[in-house]
Amino acid sequence: MTAPGQGQGQAAPSGHAPPVVVTTIHQAKGMEWDLVFACHLEEGSLPLLPRLEPHSMEYVQHFEEERRLAYVACTRARRKLVVTFCEGPSTTKDKPPSKRSRFLPRQLPGLR
Repeated sequence: MTAPGQGQGQAAPSGHAPPVVVTTIHQAKGMEWDLVFACHLEEGSLPLLPRLEPHSMEYVQHFEEERRLAYVACTRARRKLVVTFCEGPSTTKDKPPSKRSRFLPRQLPGLR
């Protein structure tokens, strides 16, 4: 991780560890860190469910962009990627049960 205003991989001033970087997937494009936490990667969040007509070109394009974002999120870690998601019943009656994002590769080590 990098401290603000520093190049990637450089140490923070005064020998302190660099701060935690909180970023969006869009802002993380082209960057890497030794450890990355990709949080809340579940259906409804990634992919974000669009309010578009199913099977329309815009709908298809939306899901392709969401797939690319999932790829970015899962490839920013040099050494370790920690993915979080919730699977289970919803806490409200009007929401379907939570499940992991369809874009998370099943072959990720440790992913169940």
